[in-house]
Amino acid sequence: MQVIKIDQPRASKPVQSAERAMQIYSFSIHSADGSAREHTGRMALPNGNAARAFGKAMIRDMMRDGTKPYVGWIMEVARGTRTVCKIPFPSASVRL
Repeated sequence: MQVIKIDQPRASKPVQSAERAMQIYSFSIHSADGSAREHTGRMALPNGNAARAFGKAMIRDMMRDGTKPYVGWIMEVARGTRTVCKIPFPSASVRL
């Protein structure tokens, strides 16, 4: 009879899941004078750059229909209580 040696499994480094690496970013918009504010949502994203890009895409989508009710408004992107960036909505003359 032949004896087969079974190796112990190697200890591996813990793999950080993609979910764990993601941070929750919140998106809100407000008028330039701060008199009106809308919370537009939350999204899990890998970093501030991705959150900024997502915010810009949201603005493009909101302005795409041509009604432009948000001209002069600002989108605020935050992670927790820290503001990541503020993105101004384009003027009516800017073509998206």
